[in-house]
Amino acid sequence: MANPIVQQINAELESLQKELEQFKATVEYLNLAEGHVKKAVQTVNHAEAHFNKKVEELKATYDSFIKLTDAVSKVVTKIETINFPDRLDKIEKTVEETIAYLNETRKATLEELQKASEIIVKADLDGRFKKLQNTIDASVKSNEALANTIEKQKLPEKLEGFEKSVTKKLESSIADLQKNTKQIATETANSIHDLNLPVRMDKLDANIAGILSAIQNVQGRIESVERNISDKLKEAAEKQSLSFATFQEKINLSISSFQQEISANAKKQKTHTYITWTIITIGFIVISILIKF
Repeated sequence: MANPIVQQINAELESLQKELEQFKATVEYLNLAEGHVKKAVQTVNHAEAHFNKKVEELKATYDSFIKLTDAVSKVVTKIETINFPDRLDKIEKTVEETIAYLNETRKATLEELQKASEIIVKADLDGRFKKLQNTIDASVKSNEALANTIEKQKLPEKLEGFEKSVTKKLESSIADLQKNTKQIATETANSIHDLNLPVRMDKLDANIAGILSAIQNVQGRIESVERNISDKLKEAAEKQSLSFATFQEKINLSISSFQQEISANAKKQKTHTYITWTIITIGFIVISILIKF
């Protein structure tokens, strides 16, 4: 029949083996969970990197939009600074003054030529100055043709048309620029709105918080399992130590009792031997006495 102490030790060892198997299964589960958590963290990091890339692209788009807006503002400011109407008025005034000066010069020249012609006619007794008269007439005709040409060109009207054309082109360019700027701003705003950054950031924060919470729970569970295993091992060690001490004490008691029994049996055997030899001796003595008689 097996010793109860040995049976108890075997039972404790079997219980410890079961705890170790359970601990092994828990560790495998935790390793698997750790792998999933790592994958989730990698996914979150990838999503965060993609999100950061999109944010950088949006920042670049926004910076480009700001630069374009600044450029448009500078162009508009420069256009406003040019003050085309004032400049065109000055040009028109200068042209009018030039035409008036030419007319006055032509008139004065004609008067001077007329006077000179009269003097020459009066003084031309032998026709020496007819060639000069012809030259003067040609000059007068040339001046008249020049004046007519200037009048026919209609410079004020052309200047007014040029002013209207420039103003129209500037207004069209500014309108197109404002339209493109507005379209870019609208598309950028729609892109930013479509990204739905606050909701995505909230979801990302929630996912990260959930992952961190899961990691903390796993760590807490690991610590709990480690404490339980440590307590179990400590308790099993204490039980084994106590059982071994009790077993050792019982063995020592059994050995001592066995030694005492052996010693007692030896004493009894020795006494029996003495008695036997005494009886044999007495028997020999009795036999010797009987033989003598």
